Amino acid sequence: MRVPDWRIAALALLLPLAVLLPAWPLAGMGIDEDDILYYLPARVMVGEALRAGRLPELNPASGMDRPVLVDPQNAVWYPATWLFAFLPPPIAYGVSLYGHFVLAFCGAYRLLRHVRCSRGAAAFGAVVFAFGGFMLAHRAHLALHAAAAWTPLVFLAMERFLTRPSGATLSIAALVAALQALAGHVQIAGLTALATLVFVAMRPVAEAAALRALGSRVVRWAMVWGAAAGLCGVQLIPTLRHLPECTRVDRGFRDFVENSWSPASAMTWTMPMLPGQRHPNLFSESYWGPSHQCEQFGYVGILPLLLAAAAAVVRRGNERLRPWKWVALFAVLLALGPLGPVCPLLYLVPGSNLFRVPARAMLFVQLAAAVLSAVALDDLRRGLSVECVRLRARLREWIARPLRLVALLIGLPVAGVLTALPWLSGETAAAALRSITPPGPAIVAPIVMILASVVVLRRQLARGALGGGGLLLGVVLVADLAVIGWTIDVPARALRELGRYNWSAHVQSPEREAWIGGMGERGGDQWWPRVWIVTDRVGGAPGEYHRPLDKLPANAAALFGIATLTDYGPLQPRRFASEFAFKPWGESDRRDALLTEPRWTTACGVEWILLCEPHLPSPRGFDLVRVTPGGMRLFHAPIAPRHAWMVNGDESFDAKGDGAFGVMVEEWRAERVVLSVGKPNDSPHAAMSEPAHGGAQPDRRRATGPLVLSRLALPGWSARVNGALREVRPEGLCLAVGYSSADGPARIELTYQTPGLQAGAWLSLATVLVLGGAAMWMRGKLTPLAHRRPASAA
Repeated sequence: MRVPDWRIAALALLLPLAVLLPAWPLAGMGIDEDDILYYLPARVMVGEALRAGRLPELNPASGMDRPVLVDPQNAVWYPATWLFAFLPPPIAYGVSLYGHFVLAFCGAYRLLRHVRCSRGAAAFGAVVFAFGGFMLAHRAHLALHAAAAWTPLVFLAMERFLTRPSGATLSIAALVAALQALAGHVQIAGLTALATLVFVAMRPVAEAAALRALGSRVVRWAMVWGAAAGLCGVQLIPTLRHLPECTRVDRGFRDFVENSWSPASAMTWTMPMLPGQRHPNLFSESYWGPSHQCEQFGYVGILPLLLAAAAAVVRRGNERLRPWKWVALFAVLLALGPLGPVCPLLYLVPGSNLFRVPARAMLFVQLAAAVLSAVALDDLRRGLSVECVRLRARLREWIARPLRLVALLIGLPVAGVLTALPWLSGETAAAALRSITPPGPAIVAPIVMILASVVVLRRQLARGALGGGGLLLGVVLVADLAVIGWTIDVPARALRELGRYNWSAHVQSPEREAWIGGMGERGGDQWWPRVWIVTDRVGGAPGEYHRPLDKLPANAAALFGIATLTDYGPLQPRRFASEFAFKPWGESDRRDALLTEPRWTTACGVEWILLCEPHLPSPRGFDLVRVTPGGMRLFHAPIAPRHAWMVNGDESFDAKGDGAFGVMVEEWRAERVVLSVGKPNDSPHAAMSEPAHGGAQPDRRRATGPLVLSRLALPGWSARVNGALREVRPEGLCLAVGYSSADGPARIELTYQTPGLQAGAWLSLATVLVLGGAAMWMRGKLTPLAHRRPASAA
């Protein structure tokens, strides 16, 4: 099954377009998911800053300021993120997503060629990895998807360093691992580090060198990941410096194993849409399965499942496959969370509680399935080999009776659902029964694909050797996975109006335009004042994921130039979270209390409150200014919030530089604020002065200080008063400067620099220099590990 190189390149470029055809008019994005709430707004903010020639260190659009460089998922140092500085956001997002599907295909192809698979078999396995369930289901998680796409190349670079150790191969392996980490999802990089440790420990070596080689392999594994950490210093050090300020470090074991892989999700290996869809379309049932669909989805196709299972059974002792079997086993045991042995042990490692969702380890099961199925296909190509004969016999046995195979692959999941019905809630049980009732597409589609796979496989097995006829297997595989790519997280309208329903049509929202129009002109400062967008749960799920383009919750409002009180992200400042009890996506357990007593809004710069559901209580003291056709209500504060004020005094200062206030706001930018404070006067607007939440109550004495700004108190701020350094400290939630009225007229400058950024940059630079020197001077200095050539490859 020899395939010319140009055809492999064409497959890499064209398959993403075909497998995800209805998604590309929508810029490749999912529907009402994290791409809209988090990833797209973050990338747009970074792109705008880079286009303006500024390093984005603070995001003023959400959460009263959020540090940008400390959050790895912002991926500021990752080249694909820089696309947003040059391209319109939807195009940049689509190009980035498309590029990582191509990267996943090419990386898996090169890895399989290194495993000595033929071109055709390697292309088959590359399709399994690049367009398997994990990569398709996590399309809405841009950073996670990007990091996962690097996984095959990390394994390949690690293998090459082990077999041909030199400064160059060390540098390449470290660079590839660093790019995976900088892509924005550290957990995937951490899981890859663990999986590669299992992989290198299980590699075949000559018997005489086994004991010595194990220690050497682990050392070289540590060299690669240590060098990768050094390259990531510009990201790693700021993140580590910021972590003590965040609630992330307070997570316990239950948080650590949240969204573990459920054994019940094995039904998606043969019936991918049996548990329903997050967003119904052709598969019309809503998701009723365990956890979240994207975290449980493991479908790789019927043909790869049969081929991989046959290879695992027939070639039990094959040393070429042994590391991959161990990687798959380790991944399953880790993904099981509290049901497996790995997570309880892993939780003992310091820092492990920063992560969650062990189910993401199933990425390596998909990679192992790609390798096993490609090796099996390669064996079938060798018509006279022992492996081919044994593999053919096993596959013929399995597919001799197609209806029996259909009954097995369909009957087991259906039987499992029927068995679980007594333990399901009434609504969930009804949805499960609808899913398994013929002729629903969740039943019919798998049956069609199983029968098609069996027919094609039987035809190929009838040949003496697979030869060029293996193309049919590839066509069936692509068709199988395209059913998933065309439907998962794709709106029904995109299927009905294929090619016509695009991003511009999708983002249109009369509801959104209605409430934004109620805000009127918001002045020249794009990120002031702020809006608190309040939504309730819908169907038991966070309301932020229900019609987000109407509500603009989490960070989505930034796409339309609106600053919000809430912020979506993993690193929530502890002071902010304790005050508002916001969950990472913006839901608050203290919502009603905050609406009942909203005095805090003045200090936090909140002038508008949007209530997205009719039953939510109106905010006390706020004026209703707009009701949308869908029932959303927009409220306005009777007193506009101010940028700055004095504690223990009656002077308040606004951004417009009203002479009565004695202050001018010269600059109010993300990382720089400049205030000119004049001689205090008796202010006719004293009643407008409000203290920072948690500060002292106002009185009628002269202003004394400190000066408080409606910016979140974060480490990294510094202040100068008339050129002299002054103390910066928290005042409740807000930032306070050590200035008092006794200091007289002053020019106050505040600047922000990410803590740890300089140290991290120096660490990255030093690592680059060390690796560059190693590439020049360590050529051939390391001893290759004694590698035992598998007999099957002879």
